[in-house]
Amino acid sequence: MTRITVQYLRQRGACCSEPGNRYSDEALAPLGPPEGLTPLEVCDLSVIPAEDRLWVILHEDWIHAAELRLLACWWARGALALGGTPEPRSVAAVETAERFAIGRATPEELDAAWAAARDAARDAAWDAAWAAARDAAWAAAWEAAWAAAWDAARDAARAAARDAARAAARAAARDAARDAAWDAARDAQRADVRRVLTGEWTSENYQEWRP
Repeated sequence: MTRITVQYLRQRGACCSEPGNRYSDEALAPLGPPEGLTPLEVCDLSVIPAEDRLWVILHEDWIHAAELRLLACWWARGALALGGTPEPRSVAAVETAERFAIGRATPEELDAAWAAARDAARDAAWDAAWAAARDAAWAAAWEAAWAAAWDAARDAARAAARDAARAAARAAARDAARDAAWDAARDAQRADVRRVLTGEWTSENYQEWRP
């Protein structure tokens, strides 16, 4: 399959008859011709919110599992940095997940790194010096790191994207700023996915993704 069609989206659950579902047939109509659109065309389809485009594209049907996990790690790194100096054990878990994605770490190494990161989270949870707002942002960042290191590649990318955007939003001080931060984070993630779809970012040049 090389194109995303309305039928494909229905099969994925984007359109069903259950109450509260956001997407009706009419809502999916902007996806265009019966033959559908390429993932890159969907990525650029501004009539659909960025978060929904990410939901469609962050899947092994369109992006290799290694690159999905590396996207998750990339977003987790950004989320962890929002709290200032990231906790070293959480960073190590993301680094191990990166190496795992490109075949340079074993599942056992990933398990060990993640056990240490869980200890780090437990330590932070008991630290009374954390303010409530920072706790919320840090928790979302930690969830992004958890997704990157532990979940299946597809779920890792989706969850890390959501949690990294949530961390950016929670780090903002006011409601309007939080909304803007969320939107900016999602737009930045869409741009990252576009780089993967066009071949600018690959698992082979992952070190070059970093600024």
